[in-house]
Amino acid sequence: MGYMLLYLTLIQTLALFCAHLLPCKVSASIVNGLISLAVAAVGGYLVHPQNLAQFWSWLQFVSPERWLLPVLVQDEYSAETLSNSAGLQLCRNKQVQHQEIIVQQPCPPPNGTQVLVDFELLPQQHVLDPTPTYDQTTSVALVLGSVLVFCVTFIVFLCNCRGACRRKRSR
Repeated sequence: MGYMLLYLTLIQTLALFCAHLLPCKVSASIVNGLISLAVAAVGGYLVHPQNLAQFWSWLQFVSPERWLLPVLVQDEYSAETLSNSAGLQLCRNKQVQHQEIIVQQPCPPPNGTQVLVDFELLPQQHVLDPTPTYDQTTSVALVLGSVLVFCVTFIVFLCNCRGACRRKRSR
């Protein structure tokens, strides 16, 4: 639990990094927007992984959205969830005529595994850890990513403060 909170913390820390790295608000916003767009585009939600150019495929390894998406959809496409929602799905052409009586046959249960295979979201296809413990690896990666980006942001902030103090002393 708390995966989205970790993801949003990492994205916020990335935005803080851009804000402290670049002196102008406009340039920081543009760079942050481009970084966020690149990270989101290779995540597997906006652009299908098979439609991604080879040049951009390396970004999947640094995209927190790509790390997180298999963990989030594992419950959405589980057999239990799909069987519970099967009654809500509209099933067409399941009427069979038996001796002048039309019988409605039940819909077959949907298969979520095919959806996960199509979008390369099976646990065996996880970018960071293709083992059964990929959800724990994702949590650790999100925390480490947040801490690493925060440390770099803090260093940039200290350098900016030091430069501002030098400018005040020279006046």
